Amino acid sequence: MKLMKKAFIATLVILGILFILLLIWPEDEKEYDGDYQTHEKEKDDEEGEDRTEEGSHEEHTQEAISGDGTATILIYMIGSDLESDGGCATQDLYEICDADLGSGVNVIVQTGGAYYWQNPQISGDSVQRFAVQDGELFLKKDVGLVSMVEPETVRDFLVWGTQNYPADRYGLIFWNHGGGTILGFGADEHFPDDMLSLDEIADALDGADVHMEFVGFDACLMGTIETAYMLEPYADYMIASEETEPGTGWYYTDWLTALGRNPSMDMERLGKQIIDDFVDGPDSFFWDDTTLALVDLSQIPALYSTLCTYMAESRECLSQNAYRQIMYARSDAKSYGEGEYEQIDIVDYVEEAGIDGGDAVKKALDKAVVYFNSNISHSSGLAMYYPYDYPEYYEDMLVLMNEIGFSDGNYQGFFNDFVSLLVYGQYCGRRSLSPMEQLTGYEEETSESIDYGDTSWYDAEIGEQIGDGLVTLDTGELYIAEKGDDFVLQLTDEQWDTITVIEQQVFVDDGEGYIDLGSDNVYEFDDDGDLIIDFDYLWVALDGMIVPFYAVEEGDRADGGWYSYGYVPAELHRKDTEEPIDVEVMVYWDSEHEDGYVAGYRPVSEDGLNLPAKNYPALQAGDVLYFYCDYYTYDGAYDASYYLGDPLTVTEADIQVSYEDIGEVTTNVCYYLMDMYQNEYWTETIEIYFE
Repeated sequence: MKLMKKAFIATLVILGILFILLLIWPEDEKEYDGDYQTHEKEKDDEEGEDRTEEGSHEEHTQEAISGDGTATILIYMIGSDLESDGGCATQDLYEICDADLGSGVNVIVQTGGAYYWQNPQISGDSVQRFAVQDGELFLKKDVGLVSMVEPETVRDFLVWGTQNYPADRYGLIFWNHGGGTILGFGADEHFPDDMLSLDEIADALDGADVHMEFVGFDACLMGTIETAYMLEPYADYMIASEETEPGTGWYYTDWLTALGRNPSMDMERLGKQIIDDFVDGPDSFFWDDTTLALVDLSQIPALYSTLCTYMAESRECLSQNAYRQIMYARSDAKSYGEGEYEQIDIVDYVEEAGIDGGDAVKKALDKAVVYFNSNISHSSGLAMYYPYDYPEYYEDMLVLMNEIGFSDGNYQGFFNDFVSLLVYGQYCGRRSLSPMEQLTGYEEETSESIDYGDTSWYDAEIGEQIGDGLVTLDTGELYIAEKGDDFVLQLTDEQWDTITVIEQQVFVDDGEGYIDLGSDNVYEFDDDGDLIIDFDYLWVALDGMIVPFYAVEEGDRADGGWYSYGYVPAELHRKDTEEPIDVEVMVYWDSEHEDGYVAGYRPVSEDGLNLPAKNYPALQAGDVLYFYCDYYTYDGAYDASYYLGDPLTVTEADIQVSYEDIGEVTTNVCYYLMDMYQNEYWTETIEIYFE
């Protein structure tokens, strides 16, 4: 890299050049005085109609790139833990500085939001603005320690950057964590527990009064129709990912070089190179699931309008007892961020649901998504917020949707009815005893169900009218039956159709209490469709040592392959730090790595801010892992978390993943089930002895 690596003679030459430039340099960079102009949005939120004239984005782009063309790329880089722990921002800055920008491209970077930067030029104590020139970073302005997750900070950067580096076309890239439609963008280590929501991003862009040719999110989960709808008044294109990204995110060198050679290159060609460089580039080696899309924002109002019509039809179907079909489609549709962020692929959902109007939605989306590249199956380039796992947050999301103009009555009306029915199904669900309650005979006190009666959306009559014949399970149906030499769980086909998750849970009786080994997504049905209850005494091991393990997700890839992964809770003692940190060691299996591998680790959040893992930092030689598990006494009380087995010292060799025999111990096994209404059940726990 060229950063801070010039020799003495080269420095003298540069100083001479700088002296000459000072003699001919124009006026100093403009200081922004903070007097913002407003940019009024053109929209018709009530009917979901087009907010701009058809073709306006194309006309703007053609106008912008006439002549030789100049371009300014503004990168809003919040370092956060991605930089302080992993140096990911610094790596991307190296890639940026390696690009040949030519004379027509400016790259301006605002850095901040990290306690520590692994680039000595960048301070962790303030927000700074740099220009990339001749392969180096040049500090242009230090604005002090301000929050990078406030709209005023974004707005000020955009105004300053475009005033001081005017160009024919502008691109804006948000670099950091992304939390999708629900959480928004950005995590600042100096100002925790806050992110830029979609409406705050809109406020920043509105105040800056600069039309962007594209806005890109080098961040997780921002490729949603809600994000695109918010951006439409302010940009021609959006580049964003439906899924999580690796910590280093986009690969910058090649596409910036291509832009430097031709600052007037067509946006669709530029977007395609950005996407292909990311999905197929050198950084993708460290990340299995990548997807990125170029979205024509001028087509988003039409897509939204089509979706509103589709939701009106879906609402009608919901009232005609098609709720199981729709609810199953929601539970089965491709979700992102481990299913924790209420985002599913639009096309995969409408194909699963089978409601009239789905083809129109797919056609409208195909017009909006100009190009996307993905190795994730059932992905189309744009996701949508669809409340399901966390109905308690739906009220707040309605407020956000209204703020960004995503407020069509048919659209929200469908979700109001859907979530009301979902909650009704949860009210009807019969709670089964947890494994500890079954093992000890002690029934825990349960918290009362959330009362949604005071929300703006809940309608109890929906459940009573539509939910007649609602299929749920109760405790009495989850006992294990003996069938020949096997133990099985027998449910009706109708009941099995409601089940969306099955996991095996294993507890080891050590003579004083129960060790929780975790859960695995290993199960088998017999020829009659009954779930076989068994345990083969094999469990996940790292370098031959049995470890607690918790399955997370399994699925298919676009190339026909498969994947499965989970995590191992551990305490990580880094060789170069004094304080250990709690982590989840990520263990993956796929069609190319059937024996499994360790993909890295993700820190366990201490502040409760649940962000998707944009990066799995690698374990380093000399690191020590202490694996820990939950332990319960015979009376059913949680005792503590204890270390399990010996610590593992990481070496230069890869950690070996395997399934090993847990030994001559008594185990108690049950199966965890979740139905389409998000009700949780446990089968009867049975004791299985070592043979």
